[in-house]
Amino acid sequence: MNRTIAIGIAMVCVFGLLSARGGDRRAIGIDSVRMVRTDSAVSVSFVLRTGDRVVRNAYSLTVTPVVSDGASRVELPAVMVRGRRAAIAASRGEPGDMSGVGYVIRRGDSVSYTARVPFERWMVGAQLALEGAEAGCCSVSDVELGLVTAGVLWYEPQFGVTLVEAWDTPEPTRTTGDMLATQFPFVRPDSELDGSPFEAMPPGTALTAGDQKAAGQFVDRNRDGSVTVYFRQGRRTIDRDYMGNNLSLVEVVAVARAIERSCDSRLTRVVIGGFASPEGTGDLNDRLGAARAAALRDFLTAHTSVPASAIYLYNGAVDWTGLRELVAGSRMPARDRVLAVIDGMPVWDTQRNRGRLGELMRLDRGDPYRYMMREFFPFLRQAAFIRIYYENIR
Repeated sequence: MNRTIAIGIAMVCVFGLLSARGGDRRAIGIDSVRMVRTDSAVSVSFVLRTGDRVVRNAYSLTVTPVVSDGASRVELPAVMVRGRRAAIAASRGEPGDMSGVGYVIRRGDSVSYTARVPFERWMVGAQLALEGAEAGCCSVSDVELGLVTAGVLWYEPQFGVTLVEAWDTPEPTRTTGDMLATQFPFVRPDSELDGSPFEAMPPGTALTAGDQKAAGQFVDRNRDGSVTVYFRQGRRTIDRDYMGNNLSLVEVVAVARAIERSCDSRLTRVVIGGFASPEGTGDLNDRLGAARAAALRDFLTAHTSVPASAIYLYNGAVDWTGLRELVAGSRMPARDRVLAVIDGMPVWDTQRNRGRLGELMRLDRGDPYRYMMREFFPFLRQAAFIRIYYENIR
């Protein structure tokens, strides 16, 4: 039996820029732009139209779609648009430079363009532009074509999940929740909350002081596969441009909506843990951890129909567990002594009137602490634990 499951997040944006309509015979037109992202690739499609004077008779215009975020870029297969004499020359065995060309048309024609490239996280929020080069008569010159879309993954139609199942021999169809759980590690069956403090919490209530420790242990045990959204230092508002946050938010919203729309699964709970980095006072970090978790709750309720009463919040304050993991996996200065302080020194020792943060700041004249501030602390300012729980209803 051969069975495949394809689950994609569709990101669609339609623009009418660079239009060749309206009588501009020298223009390039592009519309019906569509970008579809699966877990491993991005598919780009659009309709490209050319005016009948877009390129000179003896010349060819190479139009290259480029996905870029300003720092990184990937060039897609190009479209070569040939003038009348250039097309005749090509038919006689003089095709010109065809490297990187995926489509060939004559001026005045149109093409339904599709291309597929491996997905990389920097592509979230990237722009799609066209770059042009005109060649002929022993010369090559760049042609300004311009931007097609800016920040295409920011638009509301991005929030959609398409589920496709295919198999050679019949077998029981899995539910939407089960299918999503195979693709997204942060989607888990509700039964995994059995025995946790979140199992018995009435809707809309907060963790009690007695449950806080057990909730922290549950979150620490189950961090693998959870979604992380990062915050700037001292901030409690979501910045979708920061550290790949947009992709994480798109995935969480798209999955929540898919479960909500299904007839075979029900979203039961969302658990969100908020954290802070060690710098700052204990009271400030406690407030930041709670506020960051609440910011994610508010984002979810604004973009889905998940009620606030189904979202359970855990305030992790300073993420000492996350810091220890980062230190242990590094080659930072004084690594073993830093671990000894984290493991052996309480957050605050009332008898000695000293605490863990102060010990780390004093170690080796503060060099290891400054290293951690630069290399590790940005990864601790987060709503680091976001999981969606579901149950099957058929």
